[in-house]
Amino acid sequence: ALNVGGTHNVLKLALKCGAKKAIFSSTSHVYGISPKYLPTDERHPLWSQDTYTVGKLLGEHLCQLYYDNHGLSYLTLRIYNGYGPGQSTGYFIPDMIKKALTGRIDLKGADITKDFVFISDIASAFVKAVNSQYTGAINIGSGRETRLGYAASFIARAFGVPIVALAAEGAGATRMHCDPTKALKLLGWRPEVSFEEGLNRTIESWR
Repeated sequence: ALNVGGTHNVLKLALKCGAKKAIFSSTSHVYGISPKYLPTDERHPLWSQDTYTVGKLLGEHLCQLYYDNHGLSYLTLRIYNGYGPGQSTGYFIPDMIKKALTGRIDLKGADITKDFVFISDIASAFVKAVNSQYTGAINIGSGRETRLGYAASFIARAFGVPIVALAAEGAGATRMHCDPTKALKLLGWRPEVSFEEGLNRTIESWR
């Protein structure tokens, strides 16, 4: 409710101030944690899987509502798995680094995949979105499907610690793989930082 109300307040203020465009930060989770097809483009059916996703979908609908009723242009960025220096624990990359600092990494779900996109590339997408004339939703992801086992192994090698494989518990996300074609075509955006380079930068920020 707080996120949806906050989005509504921003849109009202944008209209009042005569802003030309609103940029809304959404998520790839609107496609579900196991999309119906990969790589996933913006035509994929949307899925309300939890309160977080519902909030993002309502935010997207509010943007469309203000565009339809008031002519306020908007661009929704559906961001994939962002990471980088300064990210708080509770996300995969910083959690793995924190575990590595204890002397070992315990890993569940090594075969689960994500589409990781570095923070500076996400920031670049927002800058390009401001100058875009497009109205609607655009995926922001690397276009590379990466196993969590690969990411954890990279971190383990960097710290010289072992990985202990644990059985995954319950059903969860299986695979994520962004189709960023629309971002390239409409924004002229493509990721500049490889996953390995981004991981190295993130690891160094923890040392």
